[in-house]
Parts: sequence; structure tokens; C-alpha cells
Amino acid sequence: MASTSTSTLRCLRLSSTSTPLSSLSHTFRRNASTDSYPPRFGTRDIDDIEPPSRPPRPSSPHFFSGRPQQTTEVTALEDLLNKTQRALRTAHVYPLPASLTMPQLPEVRWKTASELSQRFGRQVNNSVHRRVTTLLNELNRMRYLAEVGGRSQVAQKVSNTLDSYSRGSRYNSSLSSKDNSPGNQSGIDEFGRAQGVGRRKEASARVWIVPSQNASTFLDAPFEPFRPAENSDFTTSLTATSTSTLNGEKAILPTSEILINHLPLPAHFPRPIDREKVIRPLRLTGLLGAYNVFVLARGGGTTGQADAIAMGLARALVAMRQDAKDVLFAAGLLMRDTRMVERKKTGRPKARKKSAWVKR
Repeated sequence: MASTSTSTLRCLRLSSTSTPLSSLSHTFRRNASTDSYPPRFGTRDIDDIEPPSRPPRPSSPHFFSGRPQQTTEVTALEDLLNKTQRALRTAHVYPLPASLTMPQLPEVRWKTASELSQRFGRQVNNSVHRRVTTLLNELNRMRYLAEVGGRSQVAQKVSNTLDSYSRGSRYNSSLSSKDNSPGNQSGIDEFGRAQGVGRRKEASARVWIVPSQNASTFLDAPFEPFRPAENSDFTTSLTATSTSTLNGEKAILPTSEILINHLPLPAHFPRPIDREKVIRPLRLTGLLGAYNVFVLARGGGTTGQADAIAMGLARALVAMRQDAKDVLFAAGLLMRDTRMVERKKTGRPKARKKSAWVKR
């Protein structure tokens, strides 16, 4: 028989002499019920204690967003647009019937992205600026419909909001400080020249056009797009004369001169495709030979400079003759081509080209 360990005997001895659990629980209940403890809050009453102060509530529900001021402003514009449309819809002013078309409203100069950044308190990217501008243009349309429909209160409320987003007195003062002669208003300087700037890739071009001396009769005629023959070549001889119909009679198309960096067009652009790009705005508008063209081109290659000159020439033609804007805009000559050469990547020969994989 195995002998009992000393620790086991000690545990049995302690358990026989210890107090029963029932008496311990009775003693605890008696002590807890009869002993007195000092009050937790001292001598003051609990009702007299003031609760801890809460932090002030945010003034805007968008306080905890990443851009509270911007979200508040954009939400206010959207709410105003919805309320205005609802009011005009109730008055049977909006939407317009299918038989009526919305007239072309005068262009309003809204605040730029940098000015909106100061208003919103943070940097405004192009997408946010485009969103705000779209809302402002739609509110401007609603203001026009409210004024025409006799809802002066609605129009006044929208006007108060739009005035805070317009360029304001600084823009108007810059316009008033300039010469308000008819030449400056139409983009023509005191020498009778119209200027346009074009860009493509890394190239930029400044273009000046001035009417040629023998083109006065041709330019006074109403605008009619010139449609050349399909197989005609316009770059072999720019000084060659052509015939066009003017008031039912045959008129000689005047000749003009095109200088690029003080060089004739064929000398600066040896390839015919580049010369075709340069004179394309003149061909589409039927003004080939009506204006002398002077160009300063910098940067890029021949392709980039040719596209940049075409863009600057198209803008100069619009400044000279507003009736040619629709034709040039439809041809895509008034908008910059944003495509650029993709940069070279590290470890590759070019932007996307890869070397052949070799196992060993």
C-alpha cells in the first residue's frame, strides 16, 4: 500500500478545522447589511451634481466627411436645382414642349478651379470643377425659364446663388479696363490682325492672319463653305489662282502667303500631308487665299507643329469670322488633341515594348 503524501494530510487537516461555508455566507450578509460606508459624493446630494458638458454639435451634417465645405456647397446647389425644377414643373413652365427649343443663352464666366479651392478650403480637381460648372449652367437655364414664365421670386433666388459663383467685379473690371472698340471685342487688333494659339504634343504655335490686299470683294460675300474637287491638289502651288462662284458670276479666288518661322510653307513642311493639315481650316471654310498667314512654331516635330498650326489657324479664323465656327467645330479643329507620347518605363526598351524572355 502506498503511503499518503505529506501535502495530502495537510489538506485534510485544514479542511476538518475550517469554518463551514454556510456560516461564512451568513457572516458576509450580516457585515454587508450592518456596516456603514461613507457616501460616494461626500455631503452633496446626487441631484446637485452637474453632468459633464457635451462638445458642441457640428454646424453642418457633412462635418465628419473628408471635405465638409465642398460637400455642403455642392449639395446646396443640387437642392436648389431640384426645388427650382419642381416649382417650374408645378407652374407648367418646365420641361419645355417638344416643339420649342431652348435658345442659346449668353456665356457666363464662372469661377475657376483655383477660386473654388479658396472658397471650399481645399484643392478642387477638374472633375469637381466640371460638376459644379454643370450645376451652375443648369441653374442658369432654370433662371431664364423662370424669368420668361413670370416666376420672378424663383428667378431672384437662383440669381442670388449664381452671383456668388460668377467672376464678379474683378473680371468685369478687367474687361472694362481694356479698349472697348469693335476691333478688340471681335478679337482683331488695331492692325486688322486676328491671333490664335494652338498646341499638339510638345509643339505650340502662334498664328496671325490678316486679309490679303485683293480679297476685299471675296470677304464681303456671305459665308459659303468651299467644296473642292476630290482629286485636286492644294499644296503643289499655293499661289495658283482658282475660280469660285460669287453672286452668280465667276470670281477669281485671291492668292495669299503663308510664312512659318519666316519660311514659306513648302520649305518648312516638305511632306504634302503636313501641308494639307495646315491649310485644312482654310479649305473647310472656303477661305483659301483670302488671308495671309504668319506663324511662329516652337517645339515638337513636324506632325505636332502641323496640328498645332492648324488649331491656331482655326481659332484665328473664328476670331475673324464668327460664321465659320460651326464648320470648324464640327471638324474638330477647335479642340486640343490631348494624346501624348507615353513615357518610357524602367527596365523596358520603350513604353510597353519588352525584351524577349530567356530562361538562362
